Amino acid sequence: MKTMLLCLSLLAIGLAGCECEFHVGEKKEKKDPTAEELYQQGVFHLRGNGSTTARPEQALPLFVQAAEQGHAGAQYNLGVMYERGTGAAADPAMALAWYRKAAAQNHPKAIYNLGVMLDNGRGAAENPQEAYTWFQKAAEAGITEANYSLGFCYENGRGVARDFGKAAAHYRKAADAGDRGAMLNLGLMYEAGRGVDKNLKESLALIRKAADGGHDKALFNVGRILEREGTGLTDLKAAVEVYRKAVEGGSAKAMNNLGLMYEEGRGVEKDLKAAAELFQKAAAKQDSMGMMNVGRMLLDGLGVPKDEKAGAEWFRKAAELDNPIGQYNYALCLEEGRGVEKDPKKATPFYQKAADAGHLLAMVNLGLQYINGRGVEQDYELGITWIRKAADAGHPLGFMNLGYFHEEGLGVKKDLALAKQYYQKAADLGFAPAAAKLKKMK
Repeated sequence: MKTMLLCLSLLAIGLAGCECEFHVGEKKEKKDPTAEELYQQGVFHLRGNGSTTARPEQALPLFVQAAEQGHAGAQYNLGVMYERGTGAAADPAMALAWYRKAAAQNHPKAIYNLGVMLDNGRGAAENPQEAYTWFQKAAEAGITEANYSLGFCYENGRGVARDFGKAAAHYRKAADAGDRGAMLNLGLMYEAGRGVDKNLKESLALIRKAADGGHDKALFNVGRILEREGTGLTDLKAAVEVYRKAVEGGSAKAMNNLGLMYEEGRGVEKDLKAAAELFQKAAAKQDSMGMMNVGRMLLDGLGVPKDEKAGAEWFRKAAELDNPIGQYNYALCLEEGRGVEKDPKKATPFYQKAADAGHLLAMVNLGLQYINGRGVEQDYELGITWIRKAADAGHPLGFMNLGYFHEEGLGVKKDLALAKQYYQKAADLGFAPAAAKLKKMK
């Protein structure tokens, strides 16, 4: 009994010493996060930090909530995530819709990305005219890439009338801001004299600057300019080194050009095996010129064991990629029966494709097929038409054949004076058989 009293006494003392106050009906309410708070939480999950890995799938719903409240940054991020398939399945249409919302609030990057998607036809039908308008707005907002895109639009007449002068001006703005693609394109304009005065030295300087950052396309073009003879800038050894760097970066064009330098012994010791290996690397990248060069080496046994069948097959592969040289070479194989069964009729469509693409020798051979009725029904008029096209483009075989037709009266009225004129044009182009023919006629 005494123990119980003691406990009660102690409890009483404890209660007497408590000064706590109780407030009824004043419970603090939790506020909903603001759009900015949701956005920042989304950024945290999207990027992660030193101790947290990125969790884009958790960032997505936070950005959606912020975006629905009108947060431009969240709308832009949603556009990027749906465009790239980050945190959600890629959905170009959804990306385009969110970019539009952010662009309507003048978000500079959203404005530019919206233009790019419209220009490429991603998320909606291709619309270069609207894309051009957004590129203008993005450039005004200070997006460097937009000046590059505007330069491209003006250079190619995409969404706006072609204007090389304006193209060069926009490329210059982007180049001055450090855009290497713009440096390259402006350099190419100086090389061709489009929109600016032709200046190969300035061209090389700009393209070299672009190449300094490891830009493979720029490296290739530096090598191409240094390789060219008679410019005052020729440096074959330097061209070889630049091509090597571009090859390391995976440039198929550089593989082909460096291969040709090894094949010809220009700027480097002649090495057919090294040339063939480079062509094979380019072909492995599905490069049609690489395929064509591999076929040529195999057909003639240059740097590799001779294999006409394999060579003709590589020509066929190049032809299927619409390479006019591959089409011409495969047609020649079919016509002559090299590596494939001889079939002039099958050769005709390949000559036709190459001729339509502007291959001059294909024009001549197609014309001769019609003249001789080889693989096609004989048609002098059509044959002479194709050979005349080659002559009009300045090919000596075009002139040579026209001379022969007029000398013999083959498909045309016999005219020795006109025949001599055609032979003379071929001779003036350095075609020795034409000069011999003239000498014989005299």
